[in-house]
Amino acid sequence: MSEVGSDEQVDPLGETALQDQPQASAFESLLRQVARTPIEDLSPTEELRPGAIVADRFEVVREIGQGGFARVFEACDRVLSRSVAIKLLKRRRRLNDSQLELFYREARATARLNHPQIVTAYDWGVWDGAPFLVLELLDGESLHMHMHLAPGPLGEDRAWQIATEVAQALAYAHSLGVLHLDLKSQNVFVLRDGRVKVLDFGLAGLDWDEEVPGRLTRVAGGTPATMAPEQAEVATTDARTDIWAVGVILHQMLFGRLPERLAPDAERVSLPAGTSARAQKVLARTLCRDPESRYPDAAALVAALAEARTPRTKRRVASVVLAALTLAIAVLGFAAARLQKADYFWRNPLANARYQRLTDFEGTEHSAAISRDGKFVAFLSSRDGPVGVFVTQIGTGTFRNVTWGHVPEELVNREARTIEFSPDGARLFFWVGASDTVSNRAISTWVVPTLGGEPRVALEGVPEIGWSPDGRRLAYHTGAAGDPTFVKAEGAEAQPLYAAPDAQHTHFPTWSPDESFIYFVQGYPPNEMDIWRIRPTGGTPERITFHNSRVSYPTFLDRSTLLYLATAADGSGPWTYGLDVERRVPHRLSSGVERWTSLAASGDGRRLVATATQIRPSLWRVPLSARPAGMSDAQRIPLPTAEGRSPMLAADYLLYVSSDGTTERIWKLVGGKATELWTAPGARIIGGPAIAPEGDRIAFSIEDRGKTRLVVINSDGRSVRIVADSMELRGAPVWSPDGQSIVTAANQRGSPRLFRISLNTREAVRMLDDYALDPAWAPRGEFLVYSVMDPGTTFPVKAITADGQPYKIPELMLSRGAALGVTQVGARRLRFLPGQAALVVLRGDIQHKDLWARELTTGSWRQLTNFGRDIVINDFDVSPDGFVVVFERVQEHSDVVVIDRAQ
Repeated sequence: MSEVGSDEQVDPLGETALQDQPQASAFESLLRQVARTPIEDLSPTEELRPGAIVADRFEVVREIGQGGFARVFEACDRVLSRSVAIKLLKRRRRLNDSQLELFYREARATARLNHPQIVTAYDWGVWDGAPFLVLELLDGESLHMHMHLAPGPLGEDRAWQIATEVAQALAYAHSLGVLHLDLKSQNVFVLRDGRVKVLDFGLAGLDWDEEVPGRLTRVAGGTPATMAPEQAEVATTDARTDIWAVGVILHQMLFGRLPERLAPDAERVSLPAGTSARAQKVLARTLCRDPESRYPDAAALVAALAEARTPRTKRRVASVVLAALTLAIAVLGFAAARLQKADYFWRNPLANARYQRLTDFEGTEHSAAISRDGKFVAFLSSRDGPVGVFVTQIGTGTFRNVTWGHVPEELVNREARTIEFSPDGARLFFWVGASDTVSNRAISTWVVPTLGGEPRVALEGVPEIGWSPDGRRLAYHTGAAGDPTFVKAEGAEAQPLYAAPDAQHTHFPTWSPDESFIYFVQGYPPNEMDIWRIRPTGGTPERITFHNSRVSYPTFLDRSTLLYLATAADGSGPWTYGLDVERRVPHRLSSGVERWTSLAASGDGRRLVATATQIRPSLWRVPLSARPAGMSDAQRIPLPTAEGRSPMLAADYLLYVSSDGTTERIWKLVGGKATELWTAPGARIIGGPAIAPEGDRIAFSIEDRGKTRLVVINSDGRSVRIVADSMELRGAPVWSPDGQSIVTAANQRGSPRLFRISLNTREAVRMLDDYALDPAWAPRGEFLVYSVMDPGTTFPVKAITADGQPYKIPELMLSRGAALGVTQVGARRLRFLPGQAALVVLRGDIQHKDLWARELTTGSWRQLTNFGRDIVINDFDVSPDGFVVVFERVQEHSDVVVIDRAQ
């Protein structure tokens, strides 16, 4: 095996990490990379002592056990405030492939299982180079210890109960295609209340023989003392291998010792004299050499154990009947709970709905709203040129621009509900935002009569409102830090309700139909949001969804059914989702090529209005000169992929990211020829890649199943190296001018901070203790710039020296972007013109920006491009010679759609 960081090619993260897997996950590939890393190439592993923090979340309390190649610790989950167990692989000189495979099998198998008799897996990760699992913390002892502490063998009734629960756990696992293959008394845990849990699916067989359903063709490892004959002979194994193990455990419980070793010519294990008839019956079929003579599966074993417990007296009949009834009730309750947890009874509220396009204009429509009686629809459109508020009565085919020439043009903001009808439908409230090119424009909510009239400012400093169903109360938030939310009742003063913590934002205030809650979207815009709710009288907010993606437009159909828009874990969408607000199981309701970008419903929930959008991202290049370049000066860059985003320029190649909706890839374009450098199924690239000063290496951050990692590869796709794997990374990384370290933002105490990570030691040093994102080094490396928290729609840019001291630059305020790109870094992208103290930024309002250069010595501005308002730039980069800019253009076509639900 090659060492990480050498010139020899190693598996990129997208290659198969375990040779018996058809397609590797990013997690799997990262573990393989850890396995290939010698201990001396990783930072020193500190002992996990009480108080140590794992993955910035789990605080170690004490060590509670170890064995084999893992140690187990009790820890506190500081996010969810619960006790957990952390199973951490022991660090040795290096992890070998078999140890890695065992860990990955356990992680994957345990994550698939959800059963009362199987330990629950909560999370996984890699801490300081060592993989770990986060598991349910159990109170009790192993069955092995339980038997050791007992004065003698367990009674038959108790042994039968434990064997039955173990068999039930196996029956469930087998039904999902998971075998245990290392079941023994050490892997059965007895809780204080007497119930048992099966642990350590470390040898779980997940790779089935395609020619013989339900059968494995290979397995490694196992414990010799409890191993089935076919397992010891490395023969084919299946569910009956676990049946043998249950027989071994039952024998231990009944007789206080393991069964005698099977003689070479014996068909089954010999049993001690005096074995009861029922024990003989079960053990004779579990401890036999030929798997064909055993019970065919764990479900058959459960039935056999139940039958063998048939009582011999009326009293026992009564007790068993009672037990059976109790068990039946428990099973039914468990089944009902399972069905409810899986939301079995959910029905798609949009099934058989009728979809009708309301508009077919050139350009785009945004932010559709509908009156409560379902008769009027309002939306934003650039049909007449500048974006305006249009109103139509459904069925008439006529549209009226009710803001033409009366209000500032800046109306589009995808991160907020920008249009809201009054409860009686007579008025329209709409958002007007600030611009970083117009100093005297502030955020405000305006109002205009629905049928036309003079618009006027209704609420200064208020970007969003939400009317209660009875029209007597108004929820709204201001643009201050945390988006403070207020509730104003008719004829009363506004009362403060809630402000988001840690520089987060709250948007889309929405009343529940019974007015018992106000729902809202909270998080870091645009792509780290979720739905929360709070009582109108105040209190602690409650989280409803856990997408941590672009979530927007919560919309009620009735008291329990909530629809909303969200991007999927792979970044695709936004799609329409629905859930029951009490069961909270999200269901994706839409698919296809159209993305849904706004959603609203009538008061009775029978009619909805939405905007359906098609996105076409492409890459363009434009020369920089003394005059602002127009779109006629730009040239489209031919790509072999359907789309391209996050462009980065080296001296002799272009780097970009593509996505097919499920998988993201990094491509290198040289002389018109494209080469795929990196991919990993399920992983998402955060903020785009960064190119080292010499162009020989590439750094990028990825997110996979909730975990983030900083990766470095050579510019030819070779030598993958994990630089950071225990930080919650944010935004795009940037190389230091000497190429020896990387600066990136990572969450700490709830907000992003800048860290400088050494490539030699992997040590991460915090550069400053303020909110900071998307840094950029000055050409000579004497300072770097970064963007700061945005309490409204604008944010400032500041600078620090290499040692974290403040560095004075002219005041610079920019605005967030409105494009639908997956990363939406462009609005915060900061680039220096080579060899100059001139910073290139995107400047304008939320919907439209152009490229400008800010001279940091004089404070003067120079416009670099002058594109039309229909040109939306989502990201860009400047060539190393400063002569060319390459940018990501996002083209949209969207229409308003009316959805009438089936009666």
